[in-house]
Amino acid sequence: MDKKNTLLGALFLVAAFAVMALMNKNTKDAPQPERLPASESGTSESPAQPGVIVPTASQAVSEAVSEIVEAVAPTEAVIEELSYLQNELIEVIFTNQGGAIKKVALKEYAAEKDSDNPFLFNHYGNAPMLGVSVGDGEFDKPFTKTSQTNGAISFERQEENGLLIRKNFWINETGDEGEPYSIRHSIEFINTGSENLLLKDYHLHLGTIEPALLGGGTLMGGYLNAGYYEDGDEKFVGSNKFIPSNGFLGIGSNKNPPPFITEASRFTWVSLKNQFFVTLLTPDLPGTGMTVRPRPIDRLNDKGDSMIALSSDAQFELSGLSANEKVTSNMNFYVGPKEIFRLQGMDRNQEAVMQFGWFGAVSKVLLLGMKQIHSVIPNWGIAIIIITIALKLVFWPLTQISARSAKKMQKIQGPMKELTEKYKEDPKRKNEEMMKLYRKHKVNPLGGCLPMLVQIPIFIGFFYMLRTSSELRFAEFLWISDLSQPEKIFSWGFNIPFIGHYFNLLPFTMGLTMYFQMKMTPTAASSEQQAIFKFMPVMMVVMLYNFGSGLCLYWTIQNLMTILQQTITNKRKDKDEIAAEIEANDPNKKIENPLIRKKPKRKPKNQ
Repeated sequence: MDKKNTLLGALFLVAAFAVMALMNKNTKDAPQPERLPASESGTSESPAQPGVIVPTASQAVSEAVSEIVEAVAPTEAVIEELSYLQNELIEVIFTNQGGAIKKVALKEYAAEKDSDNPFLFNHYGNAPMLGVSVGDGEFDKPFTKTSQTNGAISFERQEENGLLIRKNFWINETGDEGEPYSIRHSIEFINTGSENLLLKDYHLHLGTIEPALLGGGTLMGGYLNAGYYEDGDEKFVGSNKFIPSNGFLGIGSNKNPPPFITEASRFTWVSLKNQFFVTLLTPDLPGTGMTVRPRPIDRLNDKGDSMIALSSDAQFELSGLSANEKVTSNMNFYVGPKEIFRLQGMDRNQEAVMQFGWFGAVSKVLLLGMKQIHSVIPNWGIAIIIITIALKLVFWPLTQISARSAKKMQKIQGPMKELTEKYKEDPKRKNEEMMKLYRKHKVNPLGGCLPMLVQIPIFIGFFYMLRTSSELRFAEFLWISDLSQPEKIFSWGFNIPFIGHYFNLLPFTMGLTMYFQMKMTPTAASSEQQAIFKFMPVMMVVMLYNFGSGLCLYWTIQNLMTILQQTITNKRKDKDEIAAEIEANDPNKKIENPLIRKKPKRKPKNQ
């Protein structure tokens, strides 16, 4: 019984790690990115030229945005005019080419660590966000700006066939109620002609997003995907669908990636995201489909392979328009960080873009606790340590069962070995005698398995929370420059199988503490199973070596707390040990159970 359950618990733990290791396989490193080369023949106007409203953002943000926007300005004959709207968190750059959003700058998020440049959405985009296409696939046709105020801007375009397209955008200004990262958009289709227009549908471009840029100029390919929400279920198309792969032993091979993927769905919302940031389009009425395309970028991973960005379009119904008929569509366009509590405040389960998995509730509780701690002690590393200790204290009574079971198991190691030797030819009799031994010494063979199973949801919750929450991006602690990523203290100078090019200290610390923890926890497993358990710390180091350092920090503190608890339990004498000592000193003294209360003697009725 003990062998099976202990092994089962270990297998559950290894399986959980294996699943997360597979999730981690999309992680790819690359050299620090270079800006796209500026076009010598570009004709985009400067913000100081007539017809363009000069932004009032901070000088650092404005200069960075202008520099990058001008570098990728189109070279068509039509002169591009840029306009700006902003609040305390975002600066939205509009273009007349497409009558839509060219870039969005996040003022509180740097493009890279220790940089003054803001993170830009659609940096590698070849079409504007919320650019519209009516059947022809062109999202950057010229529009005319018709009006602009501090918080709103409008564009329109007249087609030759009589179709007039009007586009209006609003943002929440500083001090207004509402989500500051959300842009309200309205699009009108008006038939100004005298004949009916035969229209099928229209598409809105969500933009292009590249892999997340991490500390040290490296890239994270994980969680780069486009998604949609339909009938209470979220679905995602990952970047790995467009990358050639031989798979694992042929399983999951992708030798001929498609040029694009189209998903037909009555979606409630659609998204395009990387590890930390997301564009999220939520129309008032459902859409009808989504198309995802890869876009090569000028970055390579550590193997010399090209990396890709993703672009996506959302499809909507647009039936024929009779003369003078108008159709209006309204929607919200969130462009910002993946902050669970912002997304949770929306009304259509937009928080599902976090991809917290089966234990999403655990991830939310952990993140909420960490944010509360961080509001008092503004360091995410300390927040991880404090919440780990707090969790250990909450589950202390449960894990105490395991600690006491391990202590009792340690005392019967001798008799267990004798039984194993005596009945080695009769496994059935050996198991029967083992169970008698357990009952005699009040040992629960399941005592060591249950706490291990309890830790799995917490561990997985930490894993997803630390990898996908923008709060942990570039978070420093001691020598760690980014808690969401491996430490990468220095480079080996060569590649080590399953390890990589970099030295990370915390995985080794985690493995060492895990070894001592397991050494203090005896089991009734066979010598072969014990050998497997002793090898587990090494296996865990290999599996978790390239995981985020915040996760390894949590596991290390967890191991240290377990070692402390087992040490306290081993030093504390239980009732049986006290009774044995008393009996050794005075064999005639009766030992009473202090937990059993004595009943008072009743007096006879005749007295």
